[in-house]
Amino acid sequence: MAILHKKHNANAGKRVGFLAGQVLCVLVPTALAVWYIAGLGQKKPQQPVLYAAIVCAAVGAILFRVFQNKSEILKSGIEGEKHAVDALKVLPYSYHVVSNPVYYINGRKAELDAVVIGKNGVCIVETKNHTGVITGRPQDEWWSQTKRRGTKHMKNPLLQVERQASILEQVLREAGCKCEVRQMVYFASKNARVSVRDSRIFVGEEALRKAIRAERDTLSPSEVSAIVDALTWQKEKI
Repeated sequence: MAILHKKHNANAGKRVGFLAGQVLCVLVPTALAVWYIAGLGQKKPQQPVLYAAIVCAAVGAILFRVFQNKSEILKSGIEGEKHAVDALKVLPYSYHVVSNPVYYINGRKAELDAVVIGKNGVCIVETKNHTGVITGRPQDEWWSQTKRRGTKHMKNPLLQVERQASILEQVLREAGCKCEVRQMVYFASKNARVSVRDSRIFVGEEALRKAIRAERDTLSPSEVSAIVDALTWQKEKI
């Protein structure tokens, strides 16, 4: 089993925020409605409260749906990232897996799903939990995701992982570690059919692990330790 360095998943915190937003979308108009009903027996008119309740209910219904969609997207991403970590930690003990790291350097920020470090180098694994048929070209900014209910667009993860690799290589250089970062995009769902042709794309955990282990060893044990230290203790740099 690989050595796992687990970081806090920022998406989990974001999802909690959206769930709290959903609760508020229900509570606020409900509280105003109760206030209005409670005031019906009083002499003072409660029309402003009624209008406020109606407006809040209408706005709340819209926001509730928005928060729900965003929460579901984050939930799917979190599940995909967990699946990827489960697949990566099966690697041999000589490998290190850093889960959900965040790196800052020169005003740039990279939130990664996983970084794998071994004697044969460093890999970024960007995980996507999308289902359906994924089409596009490696250079396109947007790809298409087609399911039974229709087609929608998704950002090209290859461009995302290229940017992440650039930041991670800069972090390593700052730490005195010279190492090229390999880029991998992993589709975690068995229901994904990816038609994009690129050597950095993997569907299936066995194919992902095989690709990680395929490169020949280029790093000494001391170099691996230095890289692990740099990527598990890196602090924000402005």
